[in-house]
Amino acid sequence: MPAVLPQSFYARDALIVAEALLGKLICHDDVVVRVTEVEAYCHPHDSANHCRFGRTARNEPMWGPGGHAYVYLCYGMHHMLNIVTNAPDEGAAVLIRACEPVSGAARIAARRGSIRGPAVLTGPGKVGAALGLDTSFSGRPLFKS
Repeated sequence: MPAVLPQSFYARDALIVAEALLGKLICHDDVVVRVTEVEAYCHPHDSANHCRFGRTARNEPMWGPGGHAYVYLCYGMHHMLNIVTNAPDEGAAVLIRACEPVSGAARIAARRGSIRGPAVLTGPGKVGAALGLDTSFSGRPLFKS
């Protein structure tokens, strides 16, 4: 099991954290994936940022301190994993867009409908499914095992 990153790792600008997340491992249950693609969302000048219209129940984790998950449901079917960054009240996060499997291939395949191969984790909804995430994970700290 890889070392857990400290909260200070996430308490930096989203653009810096996004680059630093590339190659890092995400572990949940017996699934381990390596981050291969990310996308940073910064507030207030990013029109794609979920915080652009202010605080809501859905985006509340993004307003908190860095190092927490922000998981939302997209199109009513895909759970998207974002890593909250920056300082509290800055509304920034990094979307995990794609990963590669490291371990737990059988669990990933089961969660992804028996899909295997290079495309199994090429998309943020696929990553959320492979990790078995839902919106109950939103707000959870990532700097604790």
